[in-house]
Amino acid sequence: QSSLMGLDVELPWPFGKTSAEQKPLSIRTATSHNGNSQTSVDFGNTIDMEIDQIRRADGTKEAQRVEIVLGEDRPHFERQSGLTMRGHIARLPLNEWIAFAKTAASSAKSSGVELPISFDVDIDHLETLGRNFEAVSLVGAKRQATWKVDISSSQALGTIIIPYGHSEKPLDLDFERLWLEKVHPENRTARADPRAIPPINLNCESLRFGNVDLGSIE
Repeated sequence: QSSLMGLDVELPWPFGKTSAEQKPLSIRTATSHNGNSQTSVDFGNTIDMEIDQIRRADGTKEAQRVEIVLGEDRPHFERQSGLTMRGHIARLPLNEWIAFAKTAASSAKSSGVELPISFDVDIDHLETLGRNFEAVSLVGAKRQATWKVDISSSQALGTIIIPYGHSEKPLDLDFERLWLEKVHPENRTARADPRAIPPINLNCESLRFGNVDLGSIE
């Protein structure tokens, strides 16, 4: 167990932290007689995780299951193979996670690790494009060459296709509606850095910016 005090963790929220912050962390590992293991990670009431690994003939470990449960005091694990994430979270900085996912995808490909990945997450505040989207549902999975993410909220309804491991390729956004609120001038922390926004192909049946209805665009 640890408070992680004094440790910088350079990961997107909620995993990331500065050295001055405290975040309770508990890690337990059980190993069977054949070398297979299960690791349980408790990150307070924010994240719980289980990792199943098998021992290969050469002595190395291979992950068979990584299951992440968000926002549950008493998490229930479904124990499906692959990497799964589900639950509820207060905040998600989407641009940071897209960048992290692309980096992780390249690393996983080079190491030969290929797990099926899926997620079903409800988010109070989704941060992307310099704006906050409230009460958002994200459901998605990793396919052969892309990530497919379905987003549903009062402000946005559609699908985002993220190229897998190719940072130079654009995101494809196909939306039924995308209603963007204007950013208040005093809320400068919400402004997006244009250099951090990936290239985008957008198809939208109903696009609004503040009180301006831009109609359908392709």
